[in-house]
Amino acid sequence: MNLYLMIGGTGIPLQENGALRAARFVNSDLTRLELVLEGTLAAIGEAVQGLETALYTARASAHLPAHPACGLGVTLPDGQTWRSPLRGGKLESLPHPAARQVNRQMLVLEVEREPFWEQEGAPLTLLNRHGAGANATLYNHSDGAHDNFVDIPASQVQGSLPAPLEMTLSGALSGRSLVLLTAGTHDPATPFPHVLEGEQGVEGSGVSGTTLSASTASAGGYRRLTWSGAEEVTLKRFSLPASQSAAARGRFYRLTARLHAPLSETLLVWGEAGFEGSAGFEPLYAGEPAVIPASAQTLWLPPLRLPPWDVDTLSAGVTLALKAQAESTGAHTLDLDCLFLTPTETEARLLPLMSLSALALTYDPRTRGVKFSGAPLLTHTVEGQGVFLQPGQSQRLYVLLERDGAITIEDTFTLQARPFFRRRWL
Repeated sequence: MNLYLMIGGTGIPLQENGALRAARFVNSDLTRLELVLEGTLAAIGEAVQGLETALYTARASAHLPAHPACGLGVTLPDGQTWRSPLRGGKLESLPHPAARQVNRQMLVLEVEREPFWEQEGAPLTLLNRHGAGANATLYNHSDGAHDNFVDIPASQVQGSLPAPLEMTLSGALSGRSLVLLTAGTHDPATPFPHVLEGEQGVEGSGVSGTTLSASTASAGGYRRLTWSGAEEVTLKRFSLPASQSAAARGRFYRLTARLHAPLSETLLVWGEAGFEGSAGFEPLYAGEPAVIPASAQTLWLPPLRLPPWDVDTLSAGVTLALKAQAESTGAHTLDLDCLFLTPTETEARLLPLMSLSALALTYDPRTRGVKFSGAPLLTHTVEGQGVFLQPGQSQRLYVLLERDGAITIEDTFTLQARPFFRRRWL
């Protein structure tokens, strides 16, 4: 077995490497190693300095974006390579006389590592209606002819722990691009409807709706909603049958509404989930209201639980309501194109720091870094816990892109799940 202290793709071999002659684990959780150094005083001092530098780098850069990941590497006799990320560590001299022999030094290396081991990347095949392969074409909407998601079969995701998925997004898209990446377990036989068109559902009391055609709208049309007054109103109610409610599995979903035209005023908007009772819509769960400013063309709303009760045996459908309240008492208009519902169990929002001449982003959830064309240039900050895949489960990965404040459905881009899905084990 060969051992290494890794910094990015390079490392320090802990056996038969200059003054470092041998290393072995001496405890069951593999965090304590005994090292033997042999050579001149200068060679031993250089080896100790190299080890201390590696530990300092691990402490200083742990989980920082755009920094190389540090780890403890192990190569087994069968050739398999494993790595455990490091948070730091310390060196100590063994206090017995053997530690003070001429041209020989024994040390104890205590490492602080994450409680898992991961392997090198394994390729994944991404599936959607536009093809199958390591690269996938996505559109910035889903309307029956286009997909903004890919499916990953359960057989491809191995390991015992949720593992991060490194991705590259590319396309001829200039400007400031906010990217939403989210993944969740998925049943191919009963998929959850993650897009609701504005033309679907019914308007609430006091709200009038008119369907308008447009080639730049999802499914070729959008719904113009009008109302008056400063009271809260139900813009839309969408009914999900029991089969679709069961597919939601009681998870939290982020609501993201695409508008066909920017708002002309500030609105308070939120979602509610409940059921249709004898007295009409009965809300059981209400999301936090969001203040949507004038000129916004995307409604980023807080998550909502669907269905809003524990899922065991589900025989009833769910009603999802989109509600709003205006500041003034006059007439109000909102052009609703579609509503995206994406699971929040594993999610990352890449928030732009700058405008780009083209979309060429690499996202690494291990370091929470987003780089442009693979260069060490941070282009986005990251919100959320990151995108992870659950072993042994079929999963769907969603991508949504807001460019210069709008979700433009004509946008197409390429998603590449690079061969850096690192299987994780305890």
